[in-house]
Amino acid sequence: TRVEVDLDVTIVEGTVYDDAGEPIVGALVRPQKAGDDGQPRAIAMVVIDDGGAGGGGASLVTAGGTESNEVRTDSDGAYSLRGVAADTELRVEAKADGYDTARSETFEVGAGGTREGVDVRFTKPGSIRVTIDNGPGSAMVMLRRDGESRGQPRIEPFTGAGTTIEGVEPGDWIVRILGGPSGEVRTDPEEIEVTVVAGETATAAFEMR
Repeated sequence: TRVEVDLDVTIVEGTVYDDAGEPIVGALVRPQKAGDDGQPRAIAMVVIDDGGAGGGGASLVTAGGTESNEVRTDSDGAYSLRGVAADTELRVEAKADGYDTARSETFEVGAGGTREGVDVRFTKPGSIRVTIDNGPGSAMVMLRRDGESRGQPRIEPFTGAGTTIEGVEPGDWIVRILGGPSGEVRTDPEEIEVTVVAGETATAAFEMR
C-alpha cells in the first residue's frame, strides 16, 4: 500500500500582454523571488510506503526547479504556475520573441492559496548600437541591467564595425565587450552605461586600447 502526502500547492495565475495590450501566445513564464537571481522555487511530495511483507519506507520527491516551474502561455496568453513559494515576496518573469524580459509587480500568496490577476506587460523594446573603433573582427557584447549585479546577463555576438542589439527592454543598461575567438579584447572605456528608450536606438561607442 502506498500513501501519497501532498504538500500545499500554491498557485499563481495571470496573462502576458505585448506593448499594444494584446495577449502573447507561447511566452515563457516562471516565478522569481523578488530581489533574487531569478531561480524559481521547487515543491516536494513525501511518498510513504508501508511496505507490507517487504518492509516500509519513505521517499522525498521534488518537483519544480529551473525547468519544471516554467510554463508557456496558452492561446489566450494566460498562464498558471503551480507550487510556487508561499508567504514570500515574488514576481513573475516572462520572455517572448521580439522582447526582452518583463516582470510583474511583487506580491505574496499564502500557502495553498491561489493568486489571480498577476499580469505581465511588455513594453515596446528599444535597441543598442555597439561600435568599436579599430575593433577586432569578432567579439562578444555583454548587457546587464544597471543595479542588477546577480541577474543573468545578455550575451550577443559582435562582428564587423558594429552590431545592433534588438529587443532591449527600456531602462538603464551596462554594456561591456568580452573576448571572442580572436582572444582578449581591451577597450576604452571598459564599460558604458546607456539608457534605452522604447522604439529608439541607444549608442555605445568603444575604442581599442
